[in-house]
Amino acid sequence: MANLYSDGKLVVSEILAAEVGLKLAERGFFHNHPAVTYAGMAVGSATMKKDYIDAGAGNLASTAENTAVTPDSYTFTRASVSIAQHRMARSVSDLLRYLTPTGVITDVDAFAADAASSYATTLSSLLITAAQSFSGSVLPSGGSGTALDWATIRDAKATLIANNAQFTDGEVVCVLHPTQFADLEADAASAGIGDAVSRSSEAQQIMAANAPLSGFRGTYFGIDFYTSTDVPTANAGADRSGFMATKGGLIWADALIQPSLANEREILIDGGRLQIDFDRDSSKAMLNVYFQALYGASIAQDGCGVTIVSDA
Repeated sequence: MANLYSDGKLVVSEILAAEVGLKLAERGFFHNHPAVTYAGMAVGSATMKKDYIDAGAGNLASTAENTAVTPDSYTFTRASVSIAQHRMARSVSDLLRYLTPTGVITDVDAFAADAASSYATTLSSLLITAAQSFSGSVLPSGGSGTALDWATIRDAKATLIANNAQFTDGEVVCVLHPTQFADLEADAASAGIGDAVSRSSEAQQIMAANAPLSGFRGTYFGIDFYTSTDVPTANAGADRSGFMATKGGLIWADALIQPSLANEREILIDGGRLQIDFDRDSSKAMLNVYFQALYGASIAQDGCGVTIVSDA
């Protein structure tokens, strides 16, 4: 009679833990920050426009008695957002859904949470891409390939203020690559923000910043800092191109997805801003899940934002 050993077919080689953790990935989002403007919902067109007027920015001229005044026309700046279809899909087999020890791929709510998080992360990525179109840009004094420091952050702030941008606490956002923010931490630790300021509570918080899944790193000197690995490279990969923007700098718009006419299995979230569509492929015993959203992002007023380019 044959002997049975522990490495035989009666003993499994691996056991999956009952809880599934989150794989490292970009899950940051800042699209709901006050510095980002929601332009509204497009209806009947794939383009959404928003006007900005120069009301309140005129000067009264000294005028002689009994002299006619020539009316000044209002001037406008128009921002345009192109709305596009954004989709992704998940696919799981019937056997896997049966064997999995968790609800991560069997629970409809889990798919909804996956879709909602992906929606927010994608929108923030679209805004980061749009911000690259700001014409203003600042670099550290050492130029391309130089680590980001607080002097450069001050330069970015000064640039926006010089453009008459509305620099109000809580309405300014700065999105950097994690490498860029790490350089700011190092600069704070070395008193690069000034000896007196480096002892402030804000400076200590900078060095102790611990971002949750939203990517928010804290508010320092009136600026809300976020990090995202979606911040692109610049100068042939030598740098990263983050940005700082005030209210009126970035804009986004969306459109509603209409309910299906084919009685398909679908879920419409937030009134139709996000669609989750279930499609069973019986020939392969697979369940395909599709996420869809219609939205886009753009810069609104060029003077309300500036890119921050520093060592990658």
